Order: sequence, then C-alpha cells, then structure tokens
Amino acid sequence: MQVSVQLRAQKLTLGTEQIGGEFNYQLIRGESELVESVTNNADGSIVFSAISFDEAESYDFQIVEEPVGGNWENNAPTSYNVTVVVEDNGGALEARINYPEGFPIFTNTYTTATKGLIMFEAIEYTQAGIYHYVIREITPSGGGWTTDGRSYEVIVTIEDDGYGNLIPSISYPNGFPEFINTYSVTPVCVVITANKAAIGADLPEGRFEFGLFDEYGYLTETTTNRAADRTLPNPPQ
Repeated sequence: MQVSVQLRAQKLTLGTEQIGGEFNYQLIRGESELVESVTNNADGSIVFSAISFDEAESYDFQIVEEPVGGNWENNAPTSYNVTVVVEDNGGALEARINYPEGFPIFTNTYTTATKGLIMFEAIEYTQAGIYHYVIREITPSGGGWTTDGRSYEVIVTIEDDGYGNLIPSISYPNGFPEFINTYSVTPVCVVITANKAAIGADLPEGRFEFGLFDEYGYLTETTTNRAADRTLPNPPQ
C-alpha cells in the first residue's frame, strides 16, 4: 500500500525573461539527505520526481535554491520547508502537502549597469486564471528626450495546485519589455576672442595668425587679426 506525491516550486525572474535550466534546486529529506537535483523549466516551474510513501507519518523536506552569480541577485528566501503528511484512511494511504512558509516561489533580480529596472507594485490574485496586461511608456517626448512608443503584452497565469496554493507564472509573447529612449541636445555656438595691439605702427589686417588648441595640444582652428588704425604709445624708456 503506497501513496505518491510530486513536490513542486516556482521560479520568477525580475529584469529579464527566464530560460529553462538556468537555476538549480535540491530536494533534501530531513536534515541532509539529498533526494534529487533539478533545474527550472522555461515557464518557471520546478518539478521533482514523484516520491512514494508506504507508512502513515509526517515527512519533512527542504527545497533549496543553489546560489547564482553574474548579474543575478539572490533574493530571499532561498529555501522552503515542506511537510508531507501521510494518513491511513480506512486502509488507504492519503497524502497532503503542507508549506509552512507558503508555496515555494524563488525570485531573482537581473541587473546590469546599462539598464534601469522598471517595477510595478505587486498584484494580489485570489483565484486561478489567465490575466492579460500591456506595458507602454506614457511619458511624452520632450526636454531633449525621444521616448519609446512600443508596447509589450504580459500574460500572468495563476494555477491552483489542488492543495490550496495558487502558483504564478509570467510570459511575454512579444519579448521581454525593453524601452529605449534617446537623448539629444540642440547645438549651441560659442565665439572665443582675444585682442591684438601694435606699438610703433598701425596694425594691418590679417598680418598675424593665431591658433586655438584643445586640452590635448591639438590645433583645432586658426584665424588672423583685424586691422587697428591706432598704435599703442611707446613704453617709457
């Protein structure tokens, strides 16, 4: 006489769309007995193989996410306790799954130096279903910025696991939302000037040449002086 259960968890990613096999999870019985290691599926589901029980008692497990590196932030919690309660119901074993900290949902945030995360407030769901959303930028262009006019569909699927838990998953039918804005400026001109004077003779037009050098010593522009019909007095002897 046996009864089987299949333990599950869910993976959600912030900042990018997840791919299958990207994260690793361990199912541990008791304190340290490794039962199985699996990876996430592309839809975020984490599914362990079915486990059979032949005695009526409580069995304690842990689902643990292995640390990830790179641009991923390991958000807490990284482990969940699970209790499988097996009872003898008139000669037939029945099992129920308890999640003391709630259904295991592991969340990681993907960050880069060139992209700023856009995050809306959490939405609470109270029943299973499929929910459709659209994300678009509503800031008008202006002030030097040309804003992105694209829009992205988002589908949130809420599944009832049959044990009183709602399991979320998110999909992006036309790609993960990424808005790119362009900043440009209106050119402005500055005229740099100096003065030229002469002693002992009138200053002729274009007689002397001057160079404008940048901070690295490179010549960027040349020009000559304008004429002046008066001379400076001779300096005293």
